[in-house]
Amino acid sequence: MRHRWSWTPSTPPSPTGSVCVASNDSEPSGGAVPGPEDAAPQSAAPQSAALDVAALDVAALDVAALDVAALDVAALDVAALDVAAPQTFAPSVAAPVAAAPNVPALVPDSVYRPIIGLPTYAERARFGSWDIDCTLLPRGYADLVHEAGGIPVLLPPIGVPAPGLLDRLDGIVLTGGADIDPARYAAAADPATRGLRPDRDGFEFELFALARARSMPVLAICRGLQLVNVALGGTLLQHLPDVLGHTGHNPTPGAFTKTLVATTAGSAVAAIAGLEVTAHCHHHQAIDRLAEELFASAYSVDGIIEAVETRTGPFLVGVQWHPEADATDHRLMAALVTAAATYGEERDR
Repeated sequence: MRHRWSWTPSTPPSPTGSVCVASNDSEPSGGAVPGPEDAAPQSAAPQSAALDVAALDVAALDVAALDVAALDVAALDVAALDVAAPQTFAPSVAAPVAAAPNVPALVPDSVYRPIIGLPTYAERARFGSWDIDCTLLPRGYADLVHEAGGIPVLLPPIGVPAPGLLDRLDGIVLTGGADIDPARYAAAADPATRGLRPDRDGFEFELFALARARSMPVLAICRGLQLVNVALGGTLLQHLPDVLGHTGHNPTPGAFTKTLVATTAGSAVAAIAGLEVTAHCHHHQAIDRLAEELFASAYSVDGIIEAVETRTGPFLVGVQWHPEADATDHRLMAALVTAAATYGEERDR
């Protein structure tokens, strides 16, 4: 059964606030009785309160599953047995084992976690003793999806996506990356436009078209925002320093810069993130002519469009900045996850 994931968009969700820790057999904590394998070793375990044998539910005991070999008969403390009152027994109980660090708690069955597709790079990468072609994506994207309540799934740019792929997804994040081929908006390439990735272009333009046809929620980030604008008929400024006379949106290669962004009152972005956002930016291109289906919902102080959305229809929000670079702010991703959970539930009814 699928259930609605809901939260207030203006309040970032806690990664653990809506989950419970489960035992090894996936039953929520509090209902499972620790077995011998769960006990921490102790030299002198404290005695617990007496166990009321008269109230013992014998029918609940799984005798077939009893591990007799695990009983240490030689260590049995006979003195602890109250012979005068045979209905009670004071066993030795070890302290519970602490939860393992960095292991996420399991989400209960009552919460539906939507599956979010993340298009990836196909790049040469080095790690350990390897130098090979890889499918990869900065981890911040997957972490942010997880922390917002979704399940991240990486989508490599292989050919074009099959329509059946969308049957397995509830939402999409169009991720950042290389410049889009200017031929897609009928422009000649600027000398500063380089590092094109035709495999990503082909895969992601089709992925976006399939998602739109299904009214699937989409969050578009940096390159993703530019892709949405081009796919819907808009164009791009190919090199902002030539237009603005400064490199403020991308001053240092390989590093994000903080940019103050003002959102448009009444827009979805303003409702999600507030009227001002300290955005983590790293881009040398931006929207030039805005597609007719979109409206600009945020601007930088130098007039560059920093966010877009649609006025009606399914969730479609694009931001020129990188929310995955700010580990303290889950609001945009959580809004996508909320929309994706609703989409998934309604589709499967």
